[in-house]
Amino acid sequence: MGGIWLLRGFTDLVGHTTLGVGLSTILGAKSGHYGHVGAKGAGRREMAHKAVFEWTDAASGFLRASNWCVNTGLSGTFLLTLQAMSNASNTTTVEGPAVVSPTPAGSGQYSLSTTTAVLNFVTGIGSGVQVTVPAPVAAIFAADGVTVDPTNAVVAAFVAQVVGTLTDGAGNVVTAYTQGVRSSRKVEQVGSL
Repeated sequence: MGGIWLLRGFTDLVGHTTLGVGLSTILGAKSGHYGHVGAKGAGRREMAHKAVFEWTDAASGFLRASNWCVNTGLSGTFLLTLQAMSNASNTTTVEGPAVVSPTPAGSGQYSLSTTTAVLNFVTGIGSGVQVTVPAPVAAIFAADGVTVDPTNAVVAAFVAQVVGTLTDGAGNVVTAYTQGVRSSRKVEQVGSL
């Protein structure tokens, strides 16, 4: 699969084209898949929808999986049947028109999605929102190689797009960037034992 966007405190990037462009820029050439495009009527073409499923297991491990689906969306029965086949909890499902990037994955110092940049934001009521960027471009880090540099032009542009666009789970809008660091998903994939 292409790049994976891990987002905490917010459930839906679908439809936020400028935010998607910002993520695509920070990710370098890491994001997106080509969608299924088919003829609809007299030459009209429509993009298929994407369904993203987030699962959590008994040890707090997680998995994110996705599938293309018909433009009419998933039925409630689909989700019930899917859950019935798993011991994990389907904690979140998001479905809608896919925003895709034709850019292939690139190479660089952090070319694997197990290395991440975690950007922390705060809402107007003080709740936190995180955006995790897989396989970050090395240039977004300060000289220490760990801290995300908020003065970097790409980071500053992305922060400007996040503020006022993303929310926490209760719908409180992000008002400020607080900090960002290089991290690893290897620990997150193991869960708490």
